[in-house]
Amino acid sequence: MRFSAMLEVYPAFIDKVAADDVDYLRLSDMDPADVVLTRITHWKKLELLMIDGGSIKDKGWESIQKLPNLQNLVVKKTVFDWRKFAQLSCLNRLHSLRVEECSSIVPLLEHLPVMNNLLNLDAGDSRPGWITSSCLRSLARQRNLRRLFLTVKGSSNNERAAATLGMEVEKDNRPRKQTTLSSDDITALASMKNLQSLHLPKPDMSESELRAFLKRVPAARSNEWAQDLHDVSK
Repeated sequence: MRFSAMLEVYPAFIDKVAADDVDYLRLSDMDPADVVLTRITHWKKLELLMIDGGSIKDKGWESIQKLPNLQNLVVKKTVFDWRKFAQLSCLNRLHSLRVEECSSIVPLLEHLPVMNNLLNLDAGDSRPGWITSSCLRSLARQRNLRRLFLTVKGSSNNERAAATLGMEVEKDNRPRKQTTLSSDDITALASMKNLQSLHLPKPDMSESELRAFLKRVPAARSNEWAQDLHDVSK
């Protein structure tokens, strides 16, 4: 179910929805989304919440925290205080989290608490170099992650959505921006023993260095750029 900014004018419209039938809600360009979020705390079957555009303020976060069955959260192109986000107790219930093109994406990822039930994490931004060492080392604390998907502008929207939902899609041939990985970054990624799929832009390395990286972090072999490397398992 999707609602747009029209609800800012008449937020009470959401009260007419049969909440027992809704497991997915998308709010688009609502500033703030709080006007609706404060009205849905009793939606017991809501599992997936997507906030696309607009903003979230304190009352909105307080309301999200009260959703009893929330398992999947998507926040895209939205203005919010990353400190409020990182303090949500409901984060530990999430199975998937997607954060995309939010101005506070880097500090948020750097300060995410350990989320024991998180299986899929999808993060993307258009700013070059946003995938920092501090982000990677912080994400490595999410020991139960199965899929980690990090993108820059130009990556496939289908791939991003698939990563969040734990699905696979056909690979495309568009180039990816390269990123730099230090030895400490690689060590952090290699420590994620449960990780099955790691998608990230092609690291700025020589072919021999890439081979060595793929040996240490086999989850990265699913990347398109890794398919061009032969005998990566040797």
